[in-house]
Amino acid sequence: MGGVASLLDEAVRNFPDDAPAWEEKGGIAALLKRPEDSLRAYEACLTLAPKREMALQGAALMAQGLGKSDAALDYWRRAVEVDPWSPTTRGGYANILAIQQHWADAQVQARQLIRLAPEDKVARKLW
Repeated sequence: MGGVASLLDEAVRNFPDDAPAWEEKGGIAALLKRPEDSLRAYEACLTLAPKREMALQGAALMAQGLGKSDAALDYWRRAVEVDPWSPTTRGGYANILAIQQHWADAQVQARQLIRLAPEDKVARKLW
């Protein structure tokens, strides 16, 4: 994957306004277990295109993994605003709310997640 990462580095250097390239760079950095680089790339993408759902999810996961729970909460919230029907975003949002012990809000999100994915055992437990 080093070759792909190099190509993406070149792409964002030559075309810094290419939001999809920044998003892919974030994804590759995450796969290479470079969460700081990944988060920076996702943030660059979101500066250009604030409603890219995959970049919001990726940024939320990286921020959460880096212990930046307030940033993760904001990214998950924004992702739910972009796509309220996604079980992935709804579940991520419910999870970070529970981690931060915002129980009432986590319960609301878990209830919404159960409507979207009734088989989700984690959502049922959280609810």
